[in-house]
Amino acid sequence: MKFEKENDSLTKKVLKFWEFIEKTNIGSISKEVEDKKLNIDNTKGFTVFLLNFYEKEFCKHFFEYYGYKYNMEENYISETEKRYFIKLIIENTGEIKKEKMFIPSSAVLLYNEMSTIKFEEKEVKLKNEIWNIILNYKEELVKSYKIDNNNEILEVLKKINNELKKLFNKDFQFLEEIFLDENKNDKDFNSFYLRDIEKIIKYGYNDELIKLYIEGYDKYERIEIDESKENISSVIKPEITPIGKWPSPIKYRLSLMQTVAVNTIVENMIENDNLKIMSVNGPPGTGKTTLLKDIFANIIIKRAKKMCEFANPKNAFLEKKIEIENMTYPFYKLDDRLKGYEILVASSNNGAVENISKELPELAQISRNKDKNFTEYENSFEEKYSEMMKEFENYREVSKKIIGKESWGVFSVALGKKDNFSNFFKILEDLDKIEKKSDLKKWKEIVKEFQIKEKEIKELEKEIQKIWNNREFICKNEEILKEISREEEKIERLKNKYLKINFFRKIFLKSKYKKLRLRKEIKKYELEKKKKIVDKIKSSETFKKVKLIDEKIYWDKNNYEERQKSLPWLCEELEGLRGELFILSLKIHNCFNEIAFF
Repeated sequence: MKFEKENDSLTKKVLKFWEFIEKTNIGSISKEVEDKKLNIDNTKGFTVFLLNFYEKEFCKHFFEYYGYKYNMEENYISETEKRYFIKLIIENTGEIKKEKMFIPSSAVLLYNEMSTIKFEEKEVKLKNEIWNIILNYKEELVKSYKIDNNNEILEVLKKINNELKKLFNKDFQFLEEIFLDENKNDKDFNSFYLRDIEKIIKYGYNDELIKLYIEGYDKYERIEIDESKENISSVIKPEITPIGKWPSPIKYRLSLMQTVAVNTIVENMIENDNLKIMSVNGPPGTGKTTLLKDIFANIIIKRAKKMCEFANPKNAFLEKKIEIENMTYPFYKLDDRLKGYEILVASSNNGAVENISKELPELAQISRNKDKNFTEYENSFEEKYSEMMKEFENYREVSKKIIGKESWGVFSVALGKKDNFSNFFKILEDLDKIEKKSDLKKWKEIVKEFQIKEKEIKELEKEIQKIWNNREFICKNEEILKEISREEEKIERLKNKYLKINFFRKIFLKSKYKKLRLRKEIKKYELEKKKKIVDKIKSSETFKKVKLIDEKIYWDKNNYEERQKSLPWLCEELEGLRGELFILSLKIHNCFNEIAFF
């Protein structure tokens, strides 16, 4: 039989095979256990492994039975490695407890009950059938255990094993061996992903995000931009600089490729929803966490902008009722405008997730003292950030309990483990004890302050974009002046030459002379026009705040190392204001929550 159908989409085929692989979880028997297979110490109790088989040949048969190819040339498994289908724990009294019995999901696949019932229902049914067989031999097993006879115990287990074989597909040959182990503490798990995969196959295999995750983007849509001046320049333009950033010191800016990654994600995923999945790769220490902070900041800012649409934060929650066991309970539905801004950090490395979750709320991440290595202007923003963060002083103790360090507020939390969840919700109860300072008057004030700051940043970005658009002329200003002078000289020489020509020739050359002079005058006019634009830009206040790097120097092939460290344009004020907007967005969230919930 085959799980997939010929007309299934690629996504569905992959999901079904993934589901199959997750269901083929088969418990392994270590070499240490094999060596002790007859070593029974009845005072301790032991573990029994039943229905064993040789893995490689069995897997080939197993895969092909379900319509999949199994490559025997690949060394997936050792030639001699053995696996089991059923694991029992026998106590030192000879008793077996049903709840301690473990059945790998592969056993459910080969269960003779091949009806259309759901996998989890088959699993329950199989477990009950196995348990009924064990109960039939319970008295014999307890008796053999009491008389402390190894041979008697093994004989009873063989009887159980033979009965169990009848439950499974007869096309598969199991070994007669029974392995025993004294270690009863091993925890066994089937796939953590199986239930989720089954739900996706049933409800979500047509979802755009799922299809992209499995099938990827069209290869022809990929653009190699590592050293592409045109593509990089289009991504780092001032006008598409994200409206906010994490308030790190303005002295330390993102590198070129960090900026490319952040701008692309914010522009195409957060603001316009053009991208569904994006990967940022790099070895440890290359700044992936740093750029994540700026991405988080812009997600928070975007939600703050949506929050500002509510005259009263309480209006963001619509009261509903739900009936449970003839009792009616109220609950509150969140306005759709505030959905979709949740952030989940997941990793195969639990330590990495925990580190970033605990790092973000650390006090030093935003609120810092002056630094002697910073300029006075750079330190002015450090002071401003610290002053703005005083708004959250009431929440520092609660957050400190969560991360175990000095903290500025409850921003992120490491969950995952059950204990982490329990501790987090216990600590959250302390929020009720904190004095709340927000009201609708304060809400209007903070919304106005946030919107003014946002407008200030957009206007500054617009001014910087003008400078960026004319960067070629600005960097070549001296050359333009020289070219104007050269054109003036050419016009003068042309004029003198024309005056020296005799009268009759002037008559014939007059039209040609006029055209030539007109072209020269036009070119001079265009150059002077550019010069006026440059002079106007250079006399503006914004120009004094922007540092431009000559295009030729920046993109020179010998400037690769330096180019990777920074952008071809820099503005300290813009960096600082964007950090301030993020802190204001935190104030928006704080005031919003205090009014809505307390």
